[in-house]
Parts: sequence; structure tokens; C-alpha cells
Amino acid sequence: MPGASGAAEEMGLRSRAHAEAAEFRVRLELLRGLFNHIRIVLFANLGTVVLGVALLWNQENRPWLLGWGAALSVVTFGRLFLARAFRRRAVTPATIGRWSWAHAGATAAQGVAWGASAYLIEVQEPGSFLVVAIVAIAGLTLVALMSYSAHLPTVAAFVVPSVLPYAAELALTDSALGFWAVPLCLGWLGGALLVALSLNRRLRREIARQIEREELIGKLEAARDEARRANEAKTRFLGHMSHELRTPLNAILGFSEMIMARLVEAPGPKFDGYIKSIHDSGRHLLRLVSDILDLTRIEAGRFALEEETVDVDALLADAAALFRDEARKDSIEITVAHAAPPPKLRADATRVRQVVYNLLSNALKYSPPRDIVSIATRAAAGGGLAIAIRDNGQGMTREEIALAAVPFQQLERRDQERAAHPAKRGHYATPGTGLGFPLVVKLMEAHGGRAEIASEAGKGCTATVMFPANRIV
Repeated sequence: MPGASGAAEEMGLRSRAHAEAAEFRVRLELLRGLFNHIRIVLFANLGTVVLGVALLWNQENRPWLLGWGAALSVVTFGRLFLARAFRRRAVTPATIGRWSWAHAGATAAQGVAWGASAYLIEVQEPGSFLVVAIVAIAGLTLVALMSYSAHLPTVAAFVVPSVLPYAAELALTDSALGFWAVPLCLGWLGGALLVALSLNRRLRREIARQIEREELIGKLEAARDEARRANEAKTRFLGHMSHELRTPLNAILGFSEMIMARLVEAPGPKFDGYIKSIHDSGRHLLRLVSDILDLTRIEAGRFALEEETVDVDALLADAAALFRDEARKDSIEITVAHAAPPPKLRADATRVRQVVYNLLSNALKYSPPRDIVSIATRAAAGGGLAIAIRDNGQGMTREEIALAAVPFQQLERRDQERAAHPAKRGHYATPGTGLGFPLVVKLMEAHGGRAEIASEAGKGCTATVMFPANRIV
């Protein structure tokens, strides 16, 4: 099936992207560990230079000894500056390889400097140099395994140039091991690299586990915070809902009791006003309860679309006409424009109408008096259809946009600013319930589409819903 194949391919791409991101994090942590050891290496090298120069000062090759000490010090400080540059710059998947090889190159230079020390040691007997060579080879290899196992090329870059000169000098001596010095040294290096490979694999596993733990902790903390916010939102919603329900119910009961008690004459202007108040209050309650029930059914998985062919042009024209009288109370104009004649949709007409009504209601609610609310359609990416509804109200911050999609969340700043507007009248002067846009998001997801908000504080708001190409008739 094409749809299943596309979903499997997308899942495979996401899986590969996640694996590549995880591998990058592991490599980055290993590289950070290498650069974090630079200060230790600095003090160790400088201390060794001072000690080596002091021990070998009585030899005849003092200029070479001082040159060796200076070269090793320069290389060490160069590695320190490289580490500082690494910490100051952002490392990306494209640059991490260059940083790794730069570190290996600097370490190779240090290995060459250490290897040069083999030519500075003057001994009278071959046996004495044998002891020195064995200690140097073992010590340098141990340093490489302890410091550089996070990056195998760095281990090789340090060990090979630092150890082979000692093996070469040992091969030129008259000792019994002279002939076997190079083969034994190569075997030693091979064993060291195998140990480094094992340590590297262990380090990678430990870092991968640590990253997984951090990600799991982050997800748990995010879920905890989300649950806390949802609980707080529901508490606020229930407190607000008591007012939302009580106000229209009081109007219905009060006006109906006055009519029943014959306190107003029928027909008459006052009687007609009471009937209209009863009707408006009942309609408000019906919409409120319907939104709650719809959201509950969607979240419980008991929601099914009743699909049919939807004439988008006619639906938007009807929506604008329906809200136009109420908008005129605040001198707000509603316009409908199409970049091209909109196609028909295969969708649930009732739910599409509900989506448009909710977005249009929000736009009118947050529009200043004597303004324009625009409805526009355009082709969406991938051949779908986008419907955008824009107002020029106070806009939303990024935090408010994120909260707008969460059920029961009310944007208190926007509600307070709107309610305080002296010219705002009628239904659109009352605070929202925090269900309108979350329900839009759920209904669009049920159609395979999505809903999004583009806004900045003080610059209006554009709510856009996008239907996928497979919904176009």
C-alpha cells in the first residue's frame, strides 16, 4: 500500500536521524573528554621536561636537550590553545571530524617530541638502556591508553611515534634483545591498540547509557511538568466553567420566570429582548457542552468522521454571513478572498464548519473595534488546501502560542486586555473557555491535517488550518 510504504519510509528516516543524532552526541562527549584532559597533560609534560632536563643536564648534548624541552613545551601549549578554541566554538556533525583529527594531529606532534627523547639518553652499557627503553615504552603506552582511548586514531598517533624510536635505538644496541626489539615492540603496539579498542567500546557504551538516562530523565520531567500544567489548567477551567454555566443559566431562569409571572407584556420590545437573551444563553451553553463532549470523544478515541464532499467556497461564505451581524456591533468587517477558486474537500462538513467557526470566533474576539478580519484560502505544500483567518489584535507571544493548543488553557493576558477595552461589546467581550483552538487542532488531526498559529505580540494573529492533498476532490 502506498500510504503504508510512505509511513514506513518516514519512520525509517526518523529512526536513522535519531541514530545519527545519538552517534554525534557520543562522539562529542568523547571529544570533550579528550580536550578536558589538556590541562593535566600540560602540567605533566612541563613537570617531566623540567625533571628530564635536570637529570640529563650533565650530558654533553645540552643544546639538544634544551631544544627537546622547548619543542615539547611548544607542542603542549599548542594543544592547550586548540582546546580553548574547541570550547569557544560550536561543534556540529559537519565539523566534529575535523576537530577529532586536529586533536590527533596535535597529539602526534607530542608523540614525536617524546620519541625524540630516545636519542638524548646517553648510557655506557646496553643493559642500562634496555631498562630505560622498557620503562619508557611501557609508560608512554600506559599514558596513551589512559588519556586517549576515547579516539583510537589519537592512541595510534601518540604511541607509534613515541615508542618506535626507543625500539629502533634498542635494535642498534649489542644486547641479546636487539634483534627482537622491533618485532616485540610491534607486537606490544598491536596489543596496546586492542586494549585501546576494548576501552573505547566500553567508553562509548557508558556514554550512550548516560545519554539515554539523561534523555529519559528529561522526558519524565517534561511529562511531569505537562501533567502539572494540565492539572492547573483544569483547576482554572473548572473555576471559570462554574461562571460560564451559571451566568447563562441565571439569564435563562430569570427571564423565563419573569415571562411566566407575566411581569412583561407580550408581545413587546422588552419581551422580545428577554426571548433573545434566553435563546442566546441557551445557544452559548449548547456550544460549550458540545465542545467539551467533542474533545472528550476525540481524546477517548470514540470519534468518527462523517465524510462527504464539502464546498469550501460556500462554507466560508456562509460562515462570514453568519458572524457578520455580530461583528458589526464592534464595527468589524469580515472579508473572504481566494488566491484561486478553492477546490472541494472530502471531509466532515460539520467538523470543517466547526473549525472555521471556532477560528473566526476567536479572531472577532481579539480584534479591536473598527477593524478587519480576513478569511483567505491558498494552495498548501504538497498539493493540499490552507485556510487562514487573520485578525489585527494584540497578537500572541511564543509562550501563548504553545499554550493555545493545550485544552483548558486560557490566555489571561489577552482576555484581560480584551475585556478592558471600553468599546468591546456583546458576546466577544466575554473570556474564552480554553477549548476553541485545542478542538480545532484535534479535528484537523482527525482529517490528517494540522493547525498552526503565526503571531507576534502587538502584531495580530493568523490561524491557519491545512488539509492534506488526499482530501482534495
